[in-house]
Amino acid sequence: MINRSFVDTNLFIYAYSKDNDGKNDKARNFFKNHIQSRETFISIQVINELCAWLHRNSYSLRNIHQITDEINNSFNIVPIGFHISKRAIDLKDKYKFEWWDALLLSTALENNCNSYFTEDLQHNQIIESKMKIINPLL
Repeated sequence: MINRSFVDTNLFIYAYSKDNDGKNDKARNFFKNHIQSRETFISIQVINELCAWLHRNSYSLRNIHQITDEINNSFNIVPIGFHISKRAIDLKDKYKFEWWDALLLSTALENNCNSYFTEDLQHNQIIESKMKIINPLL
């Protein structure tokens, strides 16, 4: 089985955060040490959420372009289609996730990911008997 993973927005936010709360170093180390493969996915939703956060946190538009180019060169960025939104409705109902989390999880499942990296959800939870949620900041 190919190990395919999906990374949630919050880990990017911690990696680019200028706060010194420990999470930013852990997130940077996570990306440096564990994400070396094009078998790692994010969705365009992650890019949009990260861009909004970077802009709110006074990153220049030039820096935002550089960051998104780096991410584009390192990850598979996948779209969100109608079928992903439909599946997210079912995930939201079944697991009681927030909408945006359900949409990202649906995208990860659609792309056959078996690991989902986030700080926001329950560590070690298995989704649809296929994908494990992992909190790399623990």
